[in-house]
Amino acid sequence: MFTTAPSVRGRREWEADPAARTAHLEVPLVNSPRRRVLTVAAAASAALALTACGTNNNSTGSPAATTPPAATTAEATTGAPDTSAATTTGAATTGAAGGAPVACAAGSLAGAGSTFQKNFESQAIKDFGSVCSGTKVDYQPTGSGAGIQSFGTGQVDFAGSDSLMKADEQATANKRCGGSPAIHIPLTAGAVVLTYNLKGFTGDLKLSPATVAGIAQNKITTWDDPAVKADNAGAQLPSTDITFAYRNDSSGTTDILSKYLTAAAGKVWTLGTGKDIQFPGGQGQKGSDGVVNAVKSTDGGITYTELSYAVSNQLKTVQVKNASGAFVAPSGAASAAALKTAKVDASMGDLRVSPDYVSSDPAAYPVAAPTYVIVCSKGNKSAAALKSYLSFATGTEQSKANSVGYAPLPDVIATKVAPLVASIA
Repeated sequence: MFTTAPSVRGRREWEADPAARTAHLEVPLVNSPRRRVLTVAAAASAALALTACGTNNNSTGSPAATTPPAATTAEATTGAPDTSAATTTGAATTGAAGGAPVACAAGSLAGAGSTFQKNFESQAIKDFGSVCSGTKVDYQPTGSGAGIQSFGTGQVDFAGSDSLMKADEQATANKRCGGSPAIHIPLTAGAVVLTYNLKGFTGDLKLSPATVAGIAQNKITTWDDPAVKADNAGAQLPSTDITFAYRNDSSGTTDILSKYLTAAAGKVWTLGTGKDIQFPGGQGQKGSDGVVNAVKSTDGGITYTELSYAVSNQLKTVQVKNASGAFVAPSGAASAAALKTAKVDASMGDLRVSPDYVSSDPAAYPVAAPTYVIVCSKGNKSAAALKSYLSFATGTEQSKANSVGYAPLPDVIATKVAPLVASIA
């Protein structure tokens, strides 16, 4: 749980008191007088809360049953980041998990965007800080759309996004980079899951792509609909009304779900793809907090969020039917199985992944995709620090992905990431 730090005078006293400091875990922070410091209670440092990527307002105000998005360092950004040039320390430190050596650099980094990747960023920043204490990293889970916008206006050093930039976003980002291309670098991968609240049903809920599409488009409106029954042969399903909670902010998670349904549900899905789908019916909510809280408080509710968020909140998840006909529960291993056949396009000077949403692998959980960081290919004000952190996060830290609800980058992607990160200037 995040708490507000003491006032300036109280902070000085706190810094001078070792006993007070031991009651908190302080994550490295970016030095900026316009930011307020947050601390993380040590007893809760292992609990990671994930929210999906989103921006905008228009929340309908569901109960606050889960922790809202929060910074993954000790600060909440309120202004432009400290983008002073980083200086390489000249020493390579062995990675925390025994991976390749990390070339540490002195400097500070500020990032913002995808809340899908928030829990992974949180773990990576913590572990990176123990290896390279001279590099301070701050990440704000503001949502993919907001992160891309912040990067384009020069407010952050890197953006987090679950979606590739659109043409206008790419043009703005390139301009920010002084005319050099802004590039997408896969950071990690994970599953988008369906979570639900259905009183009186104790089994494992199973849904096919066509049924998910019908629910999301408000065409399947009760839990005892024949399509739901067909996916759950022999199960006793109540006649409860279905309430579909959807993201009403610009969400990379929505983009992933819509692309999956386009590929897997075929003509049944008619709403297209993108971060801003206009869902008919249901409840529009902001962020994973909003949609999950709506489902928790509504009998018959269902929504989509990320595996990491579902795991950290102990939410029920749906087994989704894949192209082989198997109903598969979401997991890091099942996501990795789906991504083994993903296509990687390096023709634009970065790495753009097309997930295989119709993988024929019986073990594949089909709604799986990578999440990206966006940086300048050239013209980064803190290039050495960026290379140091991203080398660590996309290398050594991949061994932690499963433990926080993600999937390590598969070899088809991972082998191409290291030279791309090394090329940042």
